[in-house]
Amino acid sequence: LVVDRLMSASPDLLGELNRVPDEFLAEVHAGHGLLGCVEMLKDALRRFSDEDIMGARHQAGELRELMWDRLHLGHWKDVSVVYRDMYAYAAMVEAACRIRESQPVPAMNILDLALLMGGPRFESHVQRLIALLEVTPLPPLLPLPLQKEKEEVATHELSTTKPNQKRRAD
Repeated sequence: LVVDRLMSASPDLLGELNRVPDEFLAEVHAGHGLLGCVEMLKDALRRFSDEDIMGARHQAGELRELMWDRLHLGHWKDVSVVYRDMYAYAAMVEAACRIRESQPVPAMNILDLALLMGGPRFESHVQRLIALLEVTPLPPLLPLPLQKEKEEVATHELSTTKPNQKRRAD
């Protein structure tokens, strides 16, 4: 359902992941020492287009972790925007894989971090993915039987508390 809604709302959005902007790759390649990261990104995108979603997710996740480490080496204002852009792009690929695996909650968490940590180049793409996920109902945080059990315990505690007795703090 999530994948269908995502594809119907913007059929080219996931396809955009397979078209890494040449200017971005040229910028990354020019003096940032990220040639290996570009290859990882290309491999993740190739796997994604070949329907090797788990392999693409793993590769994009590894790249996102590498960029996370780069973002945390030194003072925040001295970090190149290229690292932030690469982080956002890897996050979009990883989130797209999670969406294809019908895992909207992890996808949303990844995209949320991409907005916080990513650079400006792909911010609108990340926001579009988030907007599409926001219209999709998410599963409850607790499995339904656990939710009911927790509600029953709370109701029982309220009904057994005497008027003069204080309820214990949770």
